[in-house]
Amino acid sequence: MWLEAQTWPDLRARLEGTTDLVAYDHPYGFVVCRLREDEIEGWQIRLHLWPSRGEMERVMARRGTLDQQVHAHGWRILSTVLIGSIEESRYVVSPCESSETSLYRVESDYGSGTSRLALEAPAVGVRLASRSERGAHSGVIEIPRGEYHSSASLVAPSLTLVATELRGGSSFVVAPKGLGPMIVNARRPVLDLAEQFAYFDEQYSAGVGDKWAAFVFIVDDSSGKVLLVRSSRRPELWQPVGGRQEPGDLSPIRTVVREVDEEVGLSIAPDSLHPLLQQPRDVGDGKVFFWLTTVSDVSSLRLQESEILEARWVDVGDLGAYPMYQGSLVALPHLFGAMQRRTSN
Repeated sequence: MWLEAQTWPDLRARLEGTTDLVAYDHPYGFVVCRLREDEIEGWQIRLHLWPSRGEMERVMARRGTLDQQVHAHGWRILSTVLIGSIEESRYVVSPCESSETSLYRVESDYGSGTSRLALEAPAVGVRLASRSERGAHSGVIEIPRGEYHSSASLVAPSLTLVATELRGGSSFVVAPKGLGPMIVNARRPVLDLAEQFAYFDEQYSAGVGDKWAAFVFIVDDSSGKVLLVRSSRRPELWQPVGGRQEPGDLSPIRTVVREVDEEVGLSIAPDSLHPLLQQPRDVGDGKVFFWLTTVSDVSSLRLQESEILEARWVDVGDLGAYPMYQGSLVALPHLFGAMQRRTSN
């Protein structure tokens, strides 16, 4: 799934090249950034930047929305945590004559970024059904349309990537009685977006333990062709097989051996890796390492469907025609030189 394959450094790099980024302060205390909407057909893509729990509640108190957190969307939502942790609460909402809260229909104007509350049911009760924590390794969750829930950073600031279904119906929010029609979602500009991005840059490097990336150019011994893959993370780019350090990877070599097994199903021995280059990463902090290895049997090649969209064996002379990360392009001359030396020997 596209959402699950994304990481903050890749999204950060794409955001830096975006000239029409739309970002605004949501009345419920977090920041929304709209990304391109063609990554998943039929869905809108958003980044949600959550402040600390205390700051989020202070923002809602100032804006009069602190008692409006329980809500249900008229569309499905898919969400994954990139940095930090989110507390997710699910609720059951039902009629209750003695309640001091009402149910309001949310009437939104997408173009102007405003929403109005229209009374739907004069008295409803709310019961907590479940509460859970999700973090950067929890995967993608779905919030079905019509399910009452609330989300908030658990303690520290957090970052989530969200897809919202384009097709949907009415949304509802539980709020105190007697509000009447009112604008609750007047969009406000974000004045410190660069500083917030810089904060998450630091948190990603410090918290995830991602200090390097490691890639290997795999050469088919029989044909001399090189394996390139196209991932769901950056589908417009081709690259050798590899990826970032994950918890438990004690060295870049262990990272690349693991990634080759996970992404394309090939088993390579650490002592078969011929080092080509190490340099500062062009996406994220730390270094990126490149190796060359040859394989004699490619029959076990199988793609990790959740991340690898396509694999292609490419003639060495054609590699330069493929769009790649800058780091991979820099590594190509080192690859060509190593292959020529092997041929001459």
